[in-house]
Amino acid sequence: MGPLSPIDAFGATTTHVYNRKEKLGVGASCEVFRGIQRNSGTTHALKIFKDGIWSNSCEHQREVEALSKLKHPNIVALHGREKELETGRTVLVMELCQGGSLHTFLQEPENMHGLGEKEFFIFISDTCAGLKHLRSCGFVHRDIKPGNILRTVLFDGTVRYKISDFGSSKNLEHEEGEFMSLAGTEEYLHPAMYVKAFVKRDIDSSFNNTVDLWSLGCTIYHACTGEIPFKPHGGVRHNRNIMYIMITCKPSDAISGSQRQEDADIAWQNELPKTCPMATCVSLRLDVQKMIAGLVEANKTRQWTFETFERSVQHLTSMKKICVVNTDKASLHDIYVSPLSSFKDFHHCVDREINTDSSSFLLFHKNKQLPCSSDVSLETVVANNDTPVILIHKTNGKHVLPHQTDPFPSFTSSMTMEEEIKTARKDCWAVSNYGKLVKSAEWIHKGLIQAREIMCSEYKEKRLYIQKHCQALLDIAQEKRSLLEMIGEWEGYRRNISQAVDVNVSQQYKQAKSLCLKIHNSLYEVQESLRQYSEPAVLGYHTGQNGISLQPQARCEENTKGFNTDIAGESDMSSRAQHLFEESKSIWRRMKQRQQDRPISEFEEMMHKKDKKDLQEICAYAVHLWQDFRQPKTQILYDRFIKHKTMYFQRNEDLTMIEQQLMIIKVDVKKLTEQLSQIWAFSGKAWSQLTDDLSISKYSSKESAIVMKENDEIRQKSEALLKQLKEVKMEDDLN
Repeated sequence: MGPLSPIDAFGATTTHVYNRKEKLGVGASCEVFRGIQRNSGTTHALKIFKDGIWSNSCEHQREVEALSKLKHPNIVALHGREKELETGRTVLVMELCQGGSLHTFLQEPENMHGLGEKEFFIFISDTCAGLKHLRSCGFVHRDIKPGNILRTVLFDGTVRYKISDFGSSKNLEHEEGEFMSLAGTEEYLHPAMYVKAFVKRDIDSSFNNTVDLWSLGCTIYHACTGEIPFKPHGGVRHNRNIMYIMITCKPSDAISGSQRQEDADIAWQNELPKTCPMATCVSLRLDVQKMIAGLVEANKTRQWTFETFERSVQHLTSMKKICVVNTDKASLHDIYVSPLSSFKDFHHCVDREINTDSSSFLLFHKNKQLPCSSDVSLETVVANNDTPVILIHKTNGKHVLPHQTDPFPSFTSSMTMEEEIKTARKDCWAVSNYGKLVKSAEWIHKGLIQAREIMCSEYKEKRLYIQKHCQALLDIAQEKRSLLEMIGEWEGYRRNISQAVDVNVSQQYKQAKSLCLKIHNSLYEVQESLRQYSEPAVLGYHTGQNGISLQPQARCEENTKGFNTDIAGESDMSSRAQHLFEESKSIWRRMKQRQQDRPISEFEEMMHKKDKKDLQEICAYAVHLWQDFRQPKTQILYDRFIKHKTMYFQRNEDLTMIEQQLMIIKVDVKKLTEQLSQIWAFSGKAWSQLTDDLSISKYSSKESAIVMKENDEIRQKSEALLKQLKEVKMEDDLN
């Protein structure tokens, strides 16, 4: 068929005009075009039935009936019925969804292996809301599939999904909730309906709205993976016997099945494939797998109900996303938790996500350590890719970032245009994947820098804490030493008067003096050790003959600045990767357009060859951007970080040992305090004895008065000394 003439290219309905080149879709009964209303300029989707038979069909009547009653943001709207002026064919004026169908969206190269997490949440939430309204109005859709779920983007950028194509729908309000007629699409058809349609056509069977649940489960799987869940060898429509076995004999926990070769056993899978974007998120993946398994269940007693599905969707969409940078593996993790989760719950989720013992790592957010056993709510933590939770392992690991990935598919001279377009789509996806690697490396890069700053801060804080309490102990020890010297001075004065040595006082004094000397020596040793760490070891290092050594005079700001220079050009790299993907996608679209416009001119043939060549060069450059620039750069940063972390934990362990020394010294200070009390007790007894021995009869009146006066003065000073001793109290700990 040749190109349309300018006149033939346009069509008109009662109130709309449309361009026949702007075809949005084609079905068995109709074609859909983008139309513009003459008076208002509003755009609509014009569903034009192919002939009068379809215009008067039950399918047409069912759709009009359903859309006349169903009014919901997640159900496509019917604006009216018109006639095509030239042919008189019936036209349904529908709400226009610019984004096409979910099936079309999954054909985009970046969605080749399924929707991303954010898009999936929108899809599942909107579809659930639409189905809930459908069911509340007494309807069953009977043909839920990606092609019948439309995607539109609103003026503010909000994405919305809408259920469409109600030609197979049925109102069950007057049929006691059951029906016997068949409708639907084979790949998404409920097993009971499949049996009646293709296996046992003569049996009498009735069905209810649970047929939508099975179709929904298949659609969710398709949305997650980009593929249908059940794939017999040769295809669903060419191997119905195996398809029948797959959907009727499926294990309860299986979510998909495939047959790679003819007569081969069915390979069941109970997990989403690794290529699925959600496969790396354990918490989300498990919930989605459980949902799919519950929906694609042939046993009526085990299949999920609509209520169970709705609760599951509510749970999924209410979950809180927390971004985590695992510094040990240089990897990113999106962890989904309940909004009511506590810090303890979050630690368990991280433990499950990275498959390690929760006691072996520390979590930080905005330079603050997150408690691991607290029941306090996690609601205050808002962690995205720019401000992620930083995970630092207590032990060192060694990880090598992926350097090479699978080779890009290449074009061959024997390929048909259809095969070339499939190859181009795979190339686009691979370029997109390299772009994601580059972007992830950027976030990991920033996360490693944040982790290093955290270690610097933690080290500084601990060192200052120890330094502060060392000084506090030194001040207390100095005070005890002064008291001991004072007691010694007055005890010497007593001995001069009495001409006698008190053995108890003498022994206790010697022990206290020895302990006091030990305390002071130990504290000075601690101070000397702390001087060696006057600058945190993790703030900088240089490599010499003996490997890594400290830079005691290095400043945190200077070293951090040097560390940060590694991320120069990060945004430029990300934008280049994004540009490469957009260019590759443009090539893919041009190739698809040429397929639709066949036969193509000689000029277009030449442009087709050029596009293939350009796409291969784009692929090669994407590999270069990752393998020769971004990956080595991040690997160097990661290796450097591991060295910093090693030094951090080594020096942190040294500080812990110093802290333990202070605890021992603290015990000695308490012991010294007890000894001082004992010395004073013995000395007090000695002074009392001396007072009793000083009788006025032994001296002349003049001498007696002088001695008693001196004795009173000594007593007063001694009592003041004892009072001062009692008022001195040691702190119980270093806090």
